[in-house]
Amino acid sequence: MSIQDKIRDELYSGEDDERKNEERAAELDNLNKSLGNPFAAAKLLGVCILIEGTAIALQIFERNWVRHVMQAREATVLAFYGPFILGFLLAFSGYRFWKSTWSRPGSANTSDDMPAFTDYDRGEPKMAIWFVAAGGGVLNTIVFLVLHNLWS
Repeated sequence: MSIQDKIRDELYSGEDDERKNEERAAELDNLNKSLGNPFAAAKLLGVCILIEGTAIALQIFERNWVRHVMQAREATVLAFYGPFILGFLLAFSGYRFWKSTWSRPGSANTSDDMPAFTDYDRGEPKMAIWFVAAGGGVLNTIVFLVLHNLWS
């Protein structure tokens, strides 16, 4: 290594410094990805529970007002989409909250045929949350239909 190379490396950093900087940047990126918003699932779950409770209370205590509102054609579409979306978000955020709070990590499953759909940290499929959330949406829609038709 010549004097010019040493001076250039001193002024502009060398390959070793560049490699160390890239490693630090990768570590920082991994740290940022792992942190996320720790209370996002809990906040979404709380908001969904509040809306769900309000909707159920309206179905039980203000059934005349709900019946009056449901007579509009646009409200009929909302009567199916609203509870489904609310149930979907409830199940989705509840599942995420449960996984982040009480779930224990499982054994690593590296012999999976579909590695893109597998969470190697917990050894469980990542697609499960979508099926659970869709089931929650369907169940919530059924509950609201039963509550609506219970006193009609």
